[in-house]
Amino acid sequence: ESQDSVRLSFLTGEGASEHLFTSKEFSENLVYNCASDTSFSIMSLIHSASENSVIELPASHVVLERLNLNRPITLKGFPGTLLEIRNGSININLGHNHKKQRVVICETNVVFTSSGLPESTALFNFQGQKDVLEVRDCQIKSQNNSFNPNQHCEIQDVCFWLKQEHSTLYLDSCRVSNFFKGLIAGPNSNIRVERSHFQDLKSSAFLVESPKNFLCSFSNFSRCGGTSIELKLVKSSKSEGKSNSCSNSSDSTFHQNSNQVTLENCNFKSSGAYGVYVHGDYKAYFPCEVKLDSCEFFNSKKEGLAIKHLNTTSVSIQGNTFKQNLKSGCWLQKVNCPVKLIQNQTYESQKGYGVFLYDVSANISYLESYRNALGGVMVVGSSSNQVTLTKSSLQNNRENALSILNFTQGSVKVSKTQINRNTGNGVYITDCEKACLHFKNCFLRNNSGYGAVISKAKGLISNSVFEGNYLGPLCMDETAKRSFTIKNKDTHNSIDTKKSPCKPNCLIF
Repeated sequence: ESQDSVRLSFLTGEGASEHLFTSKEFSENLVYNCASDTSFSIMSLIHSASENSVIELPASHVVLERLNLNRPITLKGFPGTLLEIRNGSININLGHNHKKQRVVICETNVVFTSSGLPESTALFNFQGQKDVLEVRDCQIKSQNNSFNPNQHCEIQDVCFWLKQEHSTLYLDSCRVSNFFKGLIAGPNSNIRVERSHFQDLKSSAFLVESPKNFLCSFSNFSRCGGTSIELKLVKSSKSEGKSNSCSNSSDSTFHQNSNQVTLENCNFKSSGAYGVYVHGDYKAYFPCEVKLDSCEFFNSKKEGLAIKHLNTTSVSIQGNTFKQNLKSGCWLQKVNCPVKLIQNQTYESQKGYGVFLYDVSANISYLESYRNALGGVMVVGSSSNQVTLTKSSLQNNRENALSILNFTQGSVKVSKTQINRNTGNGVYITDCEKACLHFKNCFLRNNSGYGAVISKAKGLISNSVFEGNYLGPLCMDETAKRSFTIKNKDTHNSIDTKKSPCKPNCLIF
């Protein structure tokens, strides 16, 4: 028998037969070419293959009830390869996997079908604690018609189920469609998704709890029935255990000791709820760096991005676009860490604000917020927060451009910002008597209401321009007249607060 072939013997339905599988050295791995498309022959070959070998699937329709992968191997398809998993799962179980070896599935179409049996159904089922799966250049589709709410199962019609902690998934250049949910992952998982597309999912694309590392880049999410990506960052008994990443990536950002959540250059289109929803337990600290960079949130049925009740290390939101979301473009609520919003655009929110801040300390710069239904930016909260808004543009909003309400402690500083042509007032402030407000080098022009309405507040307006506002430059109550100082070097823009209209009970126009 030649050394360049591997001979396997087994029984088929027609009796005993012998099949020859040619093999060759390829990238230091043994390559098996499966000449038969019978399920028995493929299962036998996988069972007999050595570790780190490559199995080439036939260019035909292959139907398997299940596929158990308990050693590191690669399954590679060809044009025309269709792997159908019927009423079962692709089970990954590499044991303790101390060497961080992986199963690879590439260049094939995978179809998931189920008869609706009352049991948990997931296409890729991670069973070991440190399983590593890499899927690339694949189209993965569910042919199951609907989710059955009467079946009280843990999982139904999910593409990837990382149920064990420290599981790792790499997904590159794949298209996932028609599942109920795309991915569910437990604590301390490592997830890296690049250049992939999730579409027409009946619920969420991702539901991930307390990941060790989460990176999603250059990927698209369209027409998800629920929230496209939901990240729950909470401290749990599992997440308190060993936190070393089992990632085998060479990318240095994926090897940090601290938890990382990064979304960059992703598009979220027509989500049935939030585009991205990040939340946690406000009282319990979960160390994590959250970064959203150069993403687009379009036509979400709730907020494009919502971050709520999060007590973590830092949040950075930079270079994103929020467009035509039903509610606010970006909603931040009770985030107990520094937040940076840099060079974001938010516009045409149908029933919300461009940016909504509730009990959040935020540094906002180069924001463009315009044509939003309820206003450009809303700041509210009773905690001692520090909010800065600089070098930004709040224009053509359908109500007040900037609203500061019930901000009872802390400070709001606005500088070098254009607040022009809004249907309501340029700035609306009320119930901020214990907060420090400072407007410097701002332009408030051609607003349909006042340039600014100030009630029950104290602060300073310096070197700012009020021009062409339909109802006048300022509307202040007696408290504001006593507690607000206006200092303009330009005498042509000087404002006498004593002559400004006094409306003790100001309303949001």
